[in-house]
Amino acid sequence: MAPARRTPSSRPAAAPHSPPVRLPGFMLADQFGRGVDQATYARVPVVLVVGNREGAPGVALWTAALRAVIGDDTGVLPIADLRGVPRVLRRMVRRLLPTDPAHWCAIDWEGVLGAPVRGAHGPLVAAAYGRDGMLRTWEVLPLDSVESGIMVRLVGRAST
Repeated sequence: MAPARRTPSSRPAAAPHSPPVRLPGFMLADQFGRGVDQATYARVPVVLVVGNREGAPGVALWTAALRAVIGDDTGVLPIADLRGVPRVLRRMVRRLLPTDPAHWCAIDWEGVLGAPVRGAHGPLVAAAYGRDGMLRTWEVLPLDSVESGIMVRLVGRAST
């Protein structure tokens, strides 16, 4: 008897992504070589905006929008999820990142935050963590526009 063929409807569903419920410890650097670590965001609500190469324009867009709305009460941490970039190409890739210090982003070469927070779900996601370091919400973000409903959820839930 031949094995049954799998049809698209008979494939098992992909497992849903479960980002870390507690903000993971991390030590990264931005494109200027400045350290970015978890201690900076201890006891401060923070929204992580994580994008891979395809999501890079969206990281800049969402980071600017969140910073304009949030002000200083909540941290916004833009993260370039660049896991898989060969070490020999990293200097070149770093030069492609914004050169204005106001538009810094943490570079995650090893997937320290990118892998657990973004997983394999889209090129751009955001995770909001509260003052206690616990996950409040996680969203897949559109690349080319800031949707007010998502913005409200991220800002509102991070500040609780």
